[in-house]
Amino acid sequence: MNNGFIAAIVILIVVLIGAGAWVLTQPQTNVTNNTTGNNDTNIIDITNNTTNQSTNHTTTNNTTKNITAAEANKLAEKYIAMGVYLGNNTTLTTFKGVRVWNVSVYTTQGLYSDAIYISVTDGKRIE
Repeated sequence: MNNGFIAAIVILIVVLIGAGAWVLTQPQTNVTNNTTGNNDTNIIDITNNTTNQSTNHTTTNNTTKNITAAEANKLAEKYIAMGVYLGNNTTLTTFKGVRVWNVSVYTTQGLYSDAIYISVTDGKRIE
């Protein structure tokens, strides 16, 4: 067989596998319940966008998965150095117009040192 023809078939198979994987990884409707320590803060984000047309009935579910306080603490661990530790009083707040988890940092002597702000929606550090 011709090498170009074989290459075209291989590329077609890879594209079909990629399209199938993309379809399988699309998010389903999720309800996220995040709870912080003793504060009993619950965040439930459900977003449903529905478009109805005369001949087509299309439903699109757009969901966002917020990170939990525990996940924020894990993410904040990579921003601390020796001689400090993270507190267990992570709170939900707003910092620079972004909803964030406020993760407190303390010295080994138990004195408040600083705060690390982790975005609720994407887990990135807000400075």
